[in-house]
Amino acid sequence: MRPLTALLMTLAVALPACDPLLGIEDLPRATSCTTCSTRDCRTDLATCQGEPSCNLLLACVDACADGACRDGCQTRLGTSKAFAELDACRRRTCTAECFGPSKIGGPCQCLDDACRAQAIACAGEPDCDRFVACGYSGGSPNPDRIDLCATRWSSAKAPAQFTPLYRCWQAHSCAGCEVATSHADACKGNYRWGAETGEKLKVKLFVGNLINRNPLPAITVRACDPFDAFCTTIVTESATNTEGIVELALARQYEGYLKASAPGFAPGLLQFGRPAVYQELLPYGTFFLYPTESLDGAFATAKLTKLEDHGHALVVVHDCALDPFVGVRLETPTSDGSTRTFYLAGPTIDLARTETTSDGMAFVANLPVGQQIVRAFRGDQRIGEHPLEVRAGTVSWLDLYPSPAR
Repeated sequence: MRPLTALLMTLAVALPACDPLLGIEDLPRATSCTTCSTRDCRTDLATCQGEPSCNLLLACVDACADGACRDGCQTRLGTSKAFAELDACRRRTCTAECFGPSKIGGPCQCLDDACRAQAIACAGEPDCDRFVACGYSGGSPNPDRIDLCATRWSSAKAPAQFTPLYRCWQAHSCAGCEVATSHADACKGNYRWGAETGEKLKVKLFVGNLINRNPLPAITVRACDPFDAFCTTIVTESATNTEGIVELALARQYEGYLKASAPGFAPGLLQFGRPAVYQELLPYGTFFLYPTESLDGAFATAKLTKLEDHGHALVVVHDCALDPFVGVRLETPTSDGSTRTFYLAGPTIDLARTETTSDGMAFVANLPVGQQIVRAFRGDQRIGEHPLEVRAGTVSWLDLYPSPAR
């Protein structure tokens, strides 16, 4: 989930398939790096060179040609306050000289020049540097790999500098070099959701008004057991702050649903659409509640009767990069004859639309209560499906992703 934001919203973090991207930085061009370090980081350089362990690590790092090598030096030799301070200074003032993007070579060579500024910005931030080095090592990376890297580098939660670099890779092409998500559903059936561990995830959500996107403060959000249809067993709960952000500690691989309500809004349920494995990679996800007045207005616009013994759904379809998926139609094969699906343009339904727009969002009206199935199609290809819990008078929110490998 992301406001898509997110992660990068938030980031999003699907991965290129091009192995030459293993090294996005070139460290160093020894002369220029040494000159800049001596000029702008003189004190930190002298301190490091005066400590044998720091000097050994510095020599190892300065012999590297990419981030993966640099990461290996720090893993083998450890680090120190002296090295961290020198490293921070060099990333801040000598980024291009000491961390400039490498000549990738091979079929992806054009990305080096095309994304130079973004690669240098990533190299200037240790979290981004190590996140990329970890994520692209080991051959053909996938979301499992990214998840493990985020766990390993606990501070590397979707470094902000990574997203522009990844987007730049997506926006450019070289002959024979394809960033995987240039086809938005390319990940379908090619990945898993990650490995279960006993640790907790700190999942952050923005809870807001669907129509004006304003935050809803002091709203209690409850995480419910997936097998408890009416949330009589609360896994955890917390209230939104003044900015509408709520933080919940959930077990990795949590697949329950969230419940929230506020005066003047239809009660809401949220289902992640995937196990809670990657939420920590995003600044926050989104959970919008539908104002009752606007919900009634949507039914009036559609000239449709709102059935009180039925529920409704807001579905956001995501592509491989976790962005909104454009050009997708939904089907609800387990619904009844009263169910209608509409596609949103901004916060309002567009009766002329038959597929998702840039928001990737659809409103499904009058779903029978109980568990329903939502399927997403791009043309004739089914790209994903997910079960959805439906309650009478409630709007269920579903983030729907391309189907993972089974």
